[in-house]
Amino acid sequence: KFGDDIVAVLDYSYFSDSSLTINEKEKSIKLLKKITDQVNYQREFQLVFRKGNEIGANALALPSGIIMVTDELIDLINNDHELEAVLAHEVAHIIERHGIRQILQGSALLVLITFITGDVSSVVTLVSSIPIFLTETYYSREFEREADLYVYKYLTDNKISLSHYTNILERISPEEENFNFLASHPTTDNRTKMFKSN
Repeated sequence: KFGDDIVAVLDYSYFSDSSLTINEKEKSIKLLKKITDQVNYQREFQLVFRKGNEIGANALALPSGIIMVTDELIDLINNDHELEAVLAHEVAHIIERHGIRQILQGSALLVLITFITGDVSSVVTLVSSIPIFLTETYYSREFEREADLYVYKYLTDNKISLSHYTNILERISPEEENFNFLASHPTTDNRTKMFKSN
């Protein structure tokens, strides 16, 4: 339910219909399946495509298992392994339950106050605002680092050059600078340091 609500908020606030071809979408879906076949996760993963508009080139992971990829990201991809690395990063957010953990961290104080005061309306407000909360805060720097470590292990285990991830991060970086949706991300230099030193 939250997954559908979050997609609806994003579609209303940021995205428009994708103009990618069926072949481009199918190629991306196959890459996601290659990654998810290697993880033990009970929910199904779903890849959806949108035109990013002001968000630009990016991919977003939602707690329900939905990964949203923008047309602008696909346009930046020079090699399938670049997209594979980005998708592995988003898969990590889902299997590590970063979305749920972000909600819990952001709402713990409100829940405590509700427990003490008995004001149930606060909980109702909290639940109804979760889609907006997730779209506006996205993931913390700590969660981004965890997801990057997952990418590092995935690429290494599959004998894929680490340079593919740094290449696409560096290409995405200029598009992120002026968009506050991604302000919580660590800087590209910090994120790529681990990949370049090995």
